[in-house]
Amino acid sequence: MSMKNLFFSFTLIILSSISLIAQTTGDYRSNAATFNWNATASWQRWNGSAWISNPAEGYPGQNASGIAGTVTIQNGHTVTGNVDVTTNDIGNLVFQGSGILSMNNNNDIDATGNLTMDATSQIQGNGSSRVLRVTGNFIVPATATNVRIAGITLTINGTTTVTGTLTLTNNNGTKTFRGAVTVSGSWTSTAITTTGRLVFGGEVMTSGTFDCGCN
Repeated sequence: MSMKNLFFSFTLIILSSISLIAQTTGDYRSNAATFNWNATASWQRWNGSAWISNPAEGYPGQNASGIAGTVTIQNGHTVTGNVDVTTNDIGNLVFQGSGILSMNNNNDIDATGNLTMDATSQIQGNGSSRVLRVTGNFIVPATATNVRIAGITLTINGTTTVTGTLTLTNNNGTKTFRGAVTVSGSWTSTAITTTGRLVFGGEVMTSGTFDCGCN
């Protein structure tokens, strides 16, 4: 075998290894364009070696025996949060591309890990009784060009890092950021006009655009 072919084969092995360790047993990803959170048939679960459709463990956060690790809403998919996910919490919650979580029902979702929103992903909602609680950190990477969060009650217990573009789009629900907030990208929350609906519990450090509004 030539050195060139040997290098190529070695590279493929490394890339394959990286791909395999990118998931952890119990991770979930969306597998349909539009569906309700409790539609098990529209999720896939990583079993340690492959993505399994319609997993026996149920939807993310349904069963204690199948507690979700990282839950990913993939590009082009819209998931409606129609059930409470608070007893058997999920781990990380990740949005890819134009992935959307629509919280238009009076339900709560608790994530024990981090919330990551990329590209043009969205969390939609229209009332304070739509609740998302995040134990870990909130991350909006540089590749996030138009991340939007609408009228939900959002609590981030960890730190918040915005290197991309984030917009809080309306005045419904309270947004609480208990850890330090670092903005090197763009933050806009001028739609929040009621006192007390935007709460910072730590320091706010900005080197980018921080257009907080009247609060």
